[in-house]
Amino acid sequence: MTDPITKRDALDEQLSHHLGRSLRRIQLGSKLPQPTDAEPTDDQLLRLLDGQLADSERRELETLVGASDFSKDRFEILREALDEFAELDESAAEADSRVRLSPDDDKPSSFARLVFALRKGADQVLDFLRGTDMPLMMAPAAVAVRGAAAAAAEEPQHFYKFERSFGEWDALIQIESVPERGVEIRLELSRDGVALKDARVSLRRRGKLLESVRMRDGVAGFRDLSPDHYSVTVTRHDSEIGQLTLDFLQ
Repeated sequence: MTDPITKRDALDEQLSHHLGRSLRRIQLGSKLPQPTDAEPTDDQLLRLLDGQLADSERRELETLVGASDFSKDRFEILREALDEFAELDESAAEADSRVRLSPDDDKPSSFARLVFALRKGADQVLDFLRGTDMPLMMAPAAVAVRGAAAAAAEEPQHFYKFERSFGEWDALIQIESVPERGVEIRLELSRDGVALKDARVSLRRRGKLLESVRMRDGVAGFRDLSPDHYSVTVTRHDSEIGQLTLDFLQ
């Protein structure tokens, strides 16, 4: 019998795949609808889907969504994804509840997940779709979360930077798409300004080990990655420090 944690991971991977299909339908290569100053938040869209709004609030929000092509895209993609995976979503919620009740609940998370779409074409624009963390230097309103489509940036993006705690270590994650070369990943770990030593970083694609390198001055990286599902694991003295899961959709 599949445990709830495994079901939650399956939901996350399938939602990422579903988002990729939806983004291809609206042709990522063309200009996406642009957000306005009156866009509803993702929490509002979810409350609308869940029927948790009073009649007056619901009518007001439906008017906002109907007046914005950008919000309509977000709303439809979110609704399709939730409808398709409703059963798995329920199992994931149960698993999340169990995790919150864990005695280790106060410990920093050592897991990060980021989902991107890599546009076809010579420029290879990289769109951040969703993840456990927000990119640095990006306004919260510019990114759709909890499974909705990402907001279109006014300028094409090729580089993103994230901060995350891997247990007691501070991780700096850099993701960059390099035209005609693919995606590059750079991971830097430190604590109180001191770089992590004696650590190894392993890269896997769909569970298969591609490369394993030692960190130098707390830094490790991988280059020339094609669109796919990857996991990056940091270990030290046979103990796992943190794990980063990445999806690059196309």
